[in-house]
Amino acid sequence: MFSNPWKKSSPSKSAPATSQSTQQQPQPDHLWSVLRPTFRSKGFPPSTSPSPFSRHSHILSTTAAGELLFFGGRAHGSLRNDLYVVSTRDYSVTFLKTTGEVPSPRFLSAGVLVNNVLLIFGGATEVDNDGYPTGNDDSLYLLSLASREWTRVVVNGLGPVGRCGHAMTMVGSKLFVFGGVADRGHLNDVWAFDLNSLNSNPVWNLYEPAPGDEKPPPRNNHVLVATGDRIILFSGTGNGKRYNDTWTFDVSTRKWTELECTGCVPSPRGSHAAALVDDVMYVFGGRDVDRRLMGGLIGLKLSTRQWLMFQKGGPSPSERSGHAMASSGTRVFMFGGRLATGALADESALIHVLETKPIKNSKPHPITVETSEKTTQPPLKSSVGPSTQEQQQHFTSSSSDAYVAHGTSSQKPISEELGRPATPQITRERNPSPNGLPSQPTGVNGKTRRVPENDESRVVELERQLSATLAAQTERDQRLAQLTEELALKSALLEQAEGNAAEATKRAGLEPRELADWLLPQTLVVEHKDAELVKLQAKLDELVLSRDQALQTATSRAAVADERSRRASEQIRQYETELEAVRLRLTDAEIGWAKSKAEADTLRALTSAGLVSADEDRMTRGLLERIRAMEDEMASQRWSEKSFEAMETRNEG
Repeated sequence: MFSNPWKKSSPSKSAPATSQSTQQQPQPDHLWSVLRPTFRSKGFPPSTSPSPFSRHSHILSTTAAGELLFFGGRAHGSLRNDLYVVSTRDYSVTFLKTTGEVPSPRFLSAGVLVNNVLLIFGGATEVDNDGYPTGNDDSLYLLSLASREWTRVVVNGLGPVGRCGHAMTMVGSKLFVFGGVADRGHLNDVWAFDLNSLNSNPVWNLYEPAPGDEKPPPRNNHVLVATGDRIILFSGTGNGKRYNDTWTFDVSTRKWTELECTGCVPSPRGSHAAALVDDVMYVFGGRDVDRRLMGGLIGLKLSTRQWLMFQKGGPSPSERSGHAMASSGTRVFMFGGRLATGALADESALIHVLETKPIKNSKPHPITVETSEKTTQPPLKSSVGPSTQEQQQHFTSSSSDAYVAHGTSSQKPISEELGRPATPQITRERNPSPNGLPSQPTGVNGKTRRVPENDESRVVELERQLSATLAAQTERDQRLAQLTEELALKSALLEQAEGNAAEATKRAGLEPRELADWLLPQTLVVEHKDAELVKLQAKLDELVLSRDQALQTATSRAAVADERSRRASEQIRQYETELEAVRLRLTDAEIGWAKSKAEADTLRALTSAGLVSADEDRMTRGLLERIRAMEDEMASQRWSEKSFEAMETRNEG
């Protein structure tokens, strides 16, 4: 961490002295400006509501029209999933109401904006009692700004686990995700999702380096930017460490390479923000190894791998972490974050605008023509980073707003890392004297004559032109090599196409007679199959007709059986009625017989024996006749009942 980065620093005490001091160029002023957004009343909370900008760990992107979109984050102790658009013309803020599968409130997620579509992946959807993130999401969401409708992408196969604190960037049509922290710890995996697969087979692809190749340590709260087909990774936090390393990932070869950068190498940090403008990645803020908030603007010039430090900036932003940055043209916009108080203060609701045009148009420092000793400052490169004292010594050794460490380095040229050439080292020597001895000093009284300032400017201009020419030549050579590779590939494809065409011509070169001989048996087979098909169809029709007739016959028989059953039921009911009547008559006869017997007993007791006997015989005969008649009638009724039961049994059978 460096102290007070906005104040002009003094030269380093360890730098060797020169015979001629370096002349400073005027530093660009007013890099930063601060603006307060105005909120449109339509669809926006009342003025008494807290500002939506007072949040941290949110997503910020820029549209093609130069507008800013920010989504989610954590504000005033709660997670958010609201979406706002900020106009960069009048800095008015509008709340966008969306529909569809809206993502749940979250923070520490990542998102990018591609062709009017906002893509969001991951993030923490819950926090524990201590405020730490939990419940990481593993879904990919798409928002069409035209329809304002969210869509949750259903992917096939495996994909990245739910995570938070990761970073995303776009290379071509592919969305790349790196790092983050999940339930199992910090991650350093690279996943890619091709947007062209949304209409066919959406899948995630794991970009795993070759076995044995190095890759960055696991981390979260880092930054990613893309340049060409390469991804630049800077800093981050992982496994109790904070890094200040810079890595590049080649998408085509799936290879990680750690860059050995020069200049004011920044101190280790995490939870910072970055934005890319042309060839410079601008970085601001974060937390250092002691978890203290950091401020100050630094930049990495990708073409030369040189870190720059900017010391003048107008109303500079406060130290913060968890903020967001996005670029539009030559401007970089920043807002939000955690400030030094630990809470979201009012300043986090302001928009800080960095104008990079003065930095781009500033002139480089002129070199020293004559020095007593060539200074050399080794670059700082460490996975964990040097001590704070060493970083302060390097940062305070600059003499302008964009300091570049002078001297040579043993590192590989940037052409091997980012595909662009490094500025060559130019060594100028004095012409030898005719006798081969060193030439004597010239000037007045043997003193060295100093080169005029116009000659210095001319030398600087010539060196700049020479460097530009060499860079252009190298770029042309690389372009030529690329075109050569493309030509070789196209030649191979052409040869393959010609081979396929020759094979097709060979297959199509059959004689008509051979075709006729081949076609005749095929025609006979087809006719035979057609005849078999006709026979099978006729048999099927016959079977269908038989089935219909059988169904009709069965239906008729069922109707007849139902009618017979009805008639039998009616007859049974009639027999049951008659049987009940016979039973009643039998009961009456039994009662009458009992009465008659009682009367006979009475008469027998009253009359004499003879009379009684005669009368008894006469009455007995009458009664016996009546009894026999009744017994015959009862036997007849029993026979009728048995006949009815037998008939009923037969009907049931």
